[in-house]
Amino acid sequence: MSELEGKVVAITGAARGMGRAFTEAYLNEGAKVVAMDLSWEPTGFSTDNDAAYLKDLQSNDNVIVCTTDVSNDEQLDAAFDAMMAKWGTCDVLINDAAMRSRNLYPPTGRALTLDTKDEDWTAMFAVNVFGALKVTRRFVKPMIAKKSGSIMSVISSGAL
Repeated sequence: MSELEGKVVAITGAARGMGRAFTEAYLNEGAKVVAMDLSWEPTGFSTDNDAAYLKDLQSNDNVIVCTTDVSNDEQLDAAFDAMMAKWGTCDVLINDAAMRSRNLYPPTGRALTLDTKDEDWTAMFAVNVFGALKVTRRFVKPMIAKKSGSIMSVISSGAL
């Protein structure tokens, strides 16, 4: 039996990349996962594999799928409330959601500092910094209550 068996893990950015890998790995170890991502809608996926992944998660009793923008208080509250209603706790939080520069500056994802606007930085910090803070403020509460838990925040240079 894995030491993660039955643990409740909340993951932001769970639809793709590292967030998806975290989600799959924790589920494979027997954990219960709150899979949060802004782009869970099938129209947001680029491949049939992405849509199949979502369908698999939605059919798994050990998963709560939540369309969640980490900068949106109502969506964060809904994800937290769903987790608490179903499992009553959180053991691990992984802050993996991020706004990448390629989201701000398509198609290359690059802009010279002198070509950026204050609004670009505000949008990126709303997700990458303050979004992680908003998520942590909610999901750490059960960990504090039981004096146990882990939080991991992930950032890549592509988000800077």
